[in-house]
Amino acid sequence: MKVTFVARRGFALNGDTIYYIATDASSKDVADALGVIHVPRIQATLSTSSSSDLYVFTNGLEGNGPMGFQASIGSTTVGDEFYSLLWRIQTATWDNPDNANFLKTVGEITAAASKGKLETGLAGFVVNCPFVEVDSKMMMSDKHMVKDDHMMKDKMMDDTMMMKDSSMNGNLTAPSGDAPFGGKTVGTFSISVDGSDHVTVITHIKSTSLGMVQEGWLVDIGSGYKLSLGKSHDDGKLSFSQQMVNPWIYDVIVITKEPVGNSNPAPNVPVGGILLEIPFGL
Repeated sequence: MKVTFVARRGFALNGDTIYYIATDASSKDVADALGVIHVPRIQATLSTSSSSDLYVFTNGLEGNGPMGFQASIGSTTVGDEFYSLLWRIQTATWDNPDNANFLKTVGEITAAASKGKLETGLAGFVVNCPFVEVDSKMMMSDKHMVKDDHMMKDKMMDDTMMMKDSSMNGNLTAPSGDAPFGGKTVGTFSISVDGSDHVTVITHIKSTSLGMVQEGWLVDIGSGYKLSLGKSHDDGKLSFSQQMVNPWIYDVIVITKEPVGNSNPAPNVPVGGILLEIPFGL
C-alpha cells in the first residue's frame, strides 16, 4: 500500500527553506480541514517544551501557506536542541494586509510585531508536522538521520508520480525585501509540464519604462542557477516553450527589467515573481 502526503513549503527560524507534512492534529475541526487523523492526546504538549511554535499567516500576501497566504515559519529546525515534530500553531495577522511584507525568519516576525505591524497569537491547538526536507538535508524517521538531497528528491518524484502532467497559474507579485516576489500583484503567470517534460511558461506584466525590456527567468534557489526564458513582447507578454531534462528543480519565476542592448547575461532588477508550489522546487 502506498500513502501520499502533501508537502508544504515553509521557512525555518533562520530563513532556510523547509518542507513539512501534516499527519495529525489535536483539534478535530483542524484535522478534518487538513484531511489528517484527530489525535486529542497531543493537545497536552500545547504549554510544554515538547512542542515548538509554527507561525501561520492569516492575511497579507497570497501564497502557499495553509490559509492561502505566505508560507509558514517555524521556530526551530532539524538538529536544534528543542526541535519537535509537534507544532504549537501561532497565528500571524497583519494590522494592515495591504502593507504586508514577505517574511522568512522568526526575527522578522518579532521585529514586525514590536512595531505594531503584525500581531501573533496562540491558536490553541497542536499539529504533528515533521520536516521532510531542510535545504540540502532531510529528516528520516525519529533518528534525525541525514540523507543525500538527491536521494530525497528522487524518492519524492517517484512517490508523487511527478512524471504526470502538472500545471500552476496565478498572480505575479512585486519584490518585497530581499525576495523578488511577495509584494502587490503586478501581473499573471502560468506554467505547465507535460508527461515528456515539455515546459510552457506564459507571463504578463505591463511594459516597463522607455529604454528597458523585460526578461523572464526560472530560478533554482538551491544552486542559484538561473535559466533565461527570453524577453517579453512590447505588450508585456512572454511565452516560453522547451523540452527539459528536469523542470522540477526550479523554485521561482522572476521577471526582470533589462536595459535595451544589455550584454550582461545575469538578471538585472526584478519587477515581479512567484514562488512555485510543489511539485516544482524538488
